[in-house]
Amino acid sequence: MVVYSGGQTVEMRGAEVVAPGGVRLPIYYAPQQFEYDYQVIIPQRPLAPNTTYHVRFDITVAGTWLTNEWDFSTGATISGGGGSGGGGAPPTASDNGLHSAWVSQTAVPALQPAATRSVSLLFRNSGTKTWQKGVAGSEVALGINGDNTSFSALGMNVGWPSANRVAAQNESAVPPGGIATFTFAIKAPFTGGLVNIPLRPVVDGVAWLEDQGVVVPVVTTVDYHSRWLTQSPYPTLHAGQVSGTLSISFLNAGSEAWTKGLLGQEARLGVNRDNETWAGLGVGWPSANRVAFQSEASVPPGAVGTFTFQVRAPMTPGTYAINLRPVIDAVTWMEDQGVFLYVTVIP
Repeated sequence: MVVYSGGQTVEMRGAEVVAPGGVRLPIYYAPQQFEYDYQVIIPQRPLAPNTTYHVRFDITVAGTWLTNEWDFSTGATISGGGGSGGGGAPPTASDNGLHSAWVSQTAVPALQPAATRSVSLLFRNSGTKTWQKGVAGSEVALGINGDNTSFSALGMNVGWPSANRVAAQNESAVPPGGIATFTFAIKAPFTGGLVNIPLRPVVDGVAWLEDQGVVVPVVTTVDYHSRWLTQSPYPTLHAGQVSGTLSISFLNAGSEAWTKGLLGQEARLGVNRDNETWAGLGVGWPSANRVAFQSEASVPPGAVGTFTFQVRAPMTPGTYAINLRPVIDAVTWMEDQGVFLYVTVIP
């Protein structure tokens, strides 16, 4: 068990208990309850008496990656007698020779929605069998623990072999003691916040390898903001007349770029509250409540995005007010600054 004071959050990346000779013992990871400044592991079977073990915790404490490791020894114990057959050592489970140990992984920076990033994780072959790429029953894949497919459903899957397998080993063969690399791409979800992808090596059709609590943390930052700058003069039109090209410009007042053509990053000029009342006035609008997409290929923070469009005047004279507002579809509306387009219709 490790405990940190001061209310520091302790997140598990992986842990191990190693017996003499380098054998890694199967362990349980105890869930945190009530507090988050500690982590606990428990051997799945009783430890041998009068034996020295090595324990290692790879943890993240308040955002900083740390490793705590030490040795400890068990004291003498007395084995109780068995059943009618008397005492003796308990039977040992057969070993399939497939074992792994986490080595390292790529740190993933905070991403804006829909941004992609390549990630690599390294695992050591700590068993006795060679991992062979492309060979059924021998190739090691990196699976999502528990065969969870929800991360694919979030849109984070970028060319993975399947909805719950992110990659297969890169190397053609990884002998015992060798290191395998698993490289794959992820896409940040549209919703801001932290998503931990739990990963674990697996030989499909044979066995999962050790669960060391390995996760890839993906932080999505949503920081889209805008400020109205200028717009064309309000048009005065005859009934049914099509306007010339109108434009409205907004400053990118956030910290993330607007990228044309990429859902989750493209800025669009929408009719506020998704109102479709004015759909009949649209001339070439992208949809009934989207007036235009950004004109520029990219609008970095501090730059200006322009939205150009046309309208058709209604058949009834009067003044019509269309409330407009920038939006990053699938992510968030930007500031509502009371921007209107007033269309005056004369006979």
